[in-house]
Amino acid sequence: MNERRPVPHPVKNWIRAAAAVAFVVGASLPAATPARAASGSGHWVGAWVSSQQVTEHRNLPPAPGLAGRTLREVIQPTLSGNRLRVTLSNVFGNGPVKISAAHIARSAGESAIEAGSDATLTFNGAGAVTIEAGASMISDPVAFDVAAFKNLAVTLAVESVPEHLTGHPGSRMTSFIQPGADVTAASFA
Repeated sequence: MNERRPVPHPVKNWIRAAAAVAFVVGASLPAATPARAASGSGHWVGAWVSSQQVTEHRNLPPAPGLAGRTLREVIQPTLSGNRLRVTLSNVFGNGPVKISAAHIARSAGESAIEAGSDATLTFNGAGAVTIEAGASMISDPVAFDVAAFKNLAVTLAVESVPEHLTGHPGSRMTSFIQPGADVTAASFA
């Protein structure tokens, strides 16, 4: 059972975008008192999050699916900051999810990203990550200026996925998928 604890008011210095694999996307920001924020301590809080669930068959990505493709999802965090983290979740998966590369950038509308804003996401220092069934992975913090209510694009090169995917088909957002593993593409066809 999760214990609810009051969260102090957020300070505008960090943000955590949460992209749940297959792919729910969300975002968070650390809360701290001004003194704790100045020292770099504090904890991360949500700035954009979507509820995770098993994606039913009719809501799966179109054939041929996600394996061997690049997925770009657009999120809109509600808080500003200058550091972020991304969470990838496979909490409802029935096998591992393998991501060969992950990036974040400011969205330029539709599938396009703003030139020069692209940043690599790493997980325990590595650019690739395997997320076991029932698990989530949080990226290493990355310096990244985020403005509240301005869209970001999370792009994942998906190597392989299990049959059961974690997702949120009712998220009312458009995801973009293209063949290959080009996480730095300026836009998708």
